[in-house]
Amino acid sequence: MRTLEEFKKFFNEELLPELRPLDRRRKGIIIKAWSVVFVFVVLWAISMYFIVTSEFTKDSPGWPILATLVFGVLAYAFYREVTSNRKFYLAFKAKVIDRIVKFINPNFIYISHKYVAPFHFVNSKLFPKVPKKYKGDDYVGGRLSDDIQLECSEIEVKYLEQSPDGKRKELRPLFHGLFFVAQVDLPFKYYLLVLPRGTAIEPYKEIGLKDLQECKVEDEKFSQYFTVFSNDCEGVAPILKGELPKLLVEFKEAGSKRQQRRRQIYLSVMKNRIYMALPAYQPLFEPYLYRTLINYKNLEEYFLDLNEAVGVTEAVYKALLKSAVEKSFG
Repeated sequence: MRTLEEFKKFFNEELLPELRPLDRRRKGIIIKAWSVVFVFVVLWAISMYFIVTSEFTKDSPGWPILATLVFGVLAYAFYREVTSNRKFYLAFKAKVIDRIVKFINPNFIYISHKYVAPFHFVNSKLFPKVPKKYKGDDYVGGRLSDDIQLECSEIEVKYLEQSPDGKRKELRPLFHGLFFVAQVDLPFKYYLLVLPRGTAIEPYKEIGLKDLQECKVEDEKFSQYFTVFSNDCEGVAPILKGELPKLLVEFKEAGSKRQQRRRQIYLSVMKNRIYMALPAYQPLFEPYLYRTLINYKNLEEYFLDLNEAVGVTEAVYKALLKSAVEKSFG
C-alpha cells in the first residue's frame, strides 16, 4: 500500500502541473457559459422592447410570456451544452484519475467509460435484491499480485419495488458507490458475508443462502460495526481473527471521519472471489465546474478509498491463506 506522505509528494510534483492548465480551462468554460447567457438576456431585452412598443403586440400579455419562455429555454439549453464539456471531463480523468490509479499500482489500467460487469454484483450476494437498472464508469483493473486479479468501478444500481398503492412497480435505489471484485487463486469452500451491524438475515436466505447463520466474532469493536453471516461459522472463524477485523474497523472509522457521516462497508467471499462495496453519497471522480481543481483534499479522498480498499483486499487474501487447511478449502 502507498502512504499518504507519498501521495502528498506525488500531488505536488506530478499532479499540480496537470491541474493548473485544467483549472484555467474550467474557468474558461464558466466565462463562456455565462457569456452565452448574457447574450440571450440582451436579445430577450431587445425583443421585449419591440413587443411593448409595437402596435401589434403591446396590448397582448401573451407575447412577453412567450418571449421569456423561448429565450429562457434557449439560454438554459446553450448553457448546459457549454458546461457539459465532455472533452474537459475526459481530459481530467485521463490526466489526473488515470495517474492516481497508476501511482497506487503501475499494473492497474483505468478506462473511464467501462465498469464492473453486473454478474459480479449479483454473485456477491451483498444486496438481496434483483437489479433492474445497472450502470457505471471509471473502471480500474489489473494484477494486485501474482495471486490476485482486482477490478473496481463506480456503479449505480436500482431495483423494482411495488408502489405503496400496489398499482405499479417503481425503480428504487439499491446501491451507488465503489464496487470491488478480486479473483484469487484460492477457492473458498464456504461463503462469508460481512455486513453493517443490524442487517437482517431473512432476505439473504430468500435469495438462496438457506443455510446462512450469524457468526460471533471475538473482537468487540468489530462487532459494534459489523454483522457476520456464513454457512459454517466454525469454518470461517480463522479468517475473522488477527489483523482483518482490526483493519476493517480502521477502514470504516477513517472513511466516516473523512466523509463526516457513517461509512458502510459490505464484504463477501464467494468461492474464489472477494467482493467489497463502499456506498457513496455523491458522484465520484467527476470534476466540479464551480470548484477549483487545485484541491488536494478532493483527490486525497479518491486515493485513500482506492488505496485502503486494496489493502483490505490483500488482508482478506492473507487471512484466507492463513486458514487454508483441509477442512476449510476444497
